[in-house]
Amino acid sequence: MYKEVKSVSKHGRPPSGISRPAKTHWLLGISCLFIFPALVSCAVVQAESQEKYRYTSAEEAMEALIEAYRSKDIEAAVEAKGFREEAKQMLRDLDVSIEHDPEQVALTAEVLELSYRRKIEEYGFPDFSGAVCEVGLLRHYQNNIYIATEDCESESGYASYFNIYVAETKYGWRVLNSAPRK
Repeated sequence: MYKEVKSVSKHGRPPSGISRPAKTHWLLGISCLFIFPALVSCAVVQAESQEKYRYTSAEEAMEALIEAYRSKDIEAAVEAKGFREEAKQMLRDLDVSIEHDPEQVALTAEVLELSYRRKIEEYGFPDFSGAVCEVGLLRHYQNNIYIATEDCESESGYASYFNIYVAETKYGWRVLNSAPRK
């Protein structure tokens, strides 16, 4: 199916001359080997669990994620995230055909979730204590993905805004990764 990668260049990049899907597998493999060695398994979200956390709007999903950050609840934060949709978007951006390879989407989603958990474990939860946030604008991006602009103001009066990808899925709305500020 894909060309097997057996060597690495001296710069840690995949060898030249291999297909884009093989490079994607190489990148995911390296991530699993070197970035996530302490994580032995990945929690796979079951359909029942996703039903429990069915967010009916982008705002509701984003509020759930902020509340998970405030209460330092990694499982609630993971439930509000949309790793599968984020994986699809990432693979599309890499020009990898996802229609014929659902396993690639699942593997990428698993790596994204592991990375997210590892980042929270290593750096802690973002601090939203005392911040007041609201979704100001929701714009269609592509397919089932939207860009939400979240406006936040801290207790000290500092105001900021973030563009965040959100997706409407069969299990409700989910929060993806940060979007560029445009």
